[in-house]
Amino acid sequence: MIGKGAKSLQKFSRYMALPAPVSQNSYDKINDEILPATTVVSNSCMKKAAEEELLTGSSDIMISGDGTWKTQGHSSLLAVCTVIGAESGQVIDIDMSSYCKSC
Repeated sequence: MIGKGAKSLQKFSRYMALPAPVSQNSYDKINDEILPATTVVSNSCMKKAAEEELLTGSSDIMISGDGTWKTQGHSSLLAVCTVIGAESGQVIDIDMSSYCKSC
């Protein structure tokens, strides 16, 4: 899909003069079906990226982190954080949280 939900897919289809996409219910079922495969692939890619970071021979690796919150001001309880390997520039871990430890 386009990564923004069924409503965005419907809007995109209208703009592109395409037939109407699936209903919200069908969209949710499709997402439920592909979730296990996307989870396996993303975990595999992150494991490979972490292994590439360790190829430098050091047990210490340099990383950077990035995060985003559902609302501005970091006040949302829903957040996504990523850990990025400094050498490869690849994501080596992600975490989605619905709990803010600093709140």
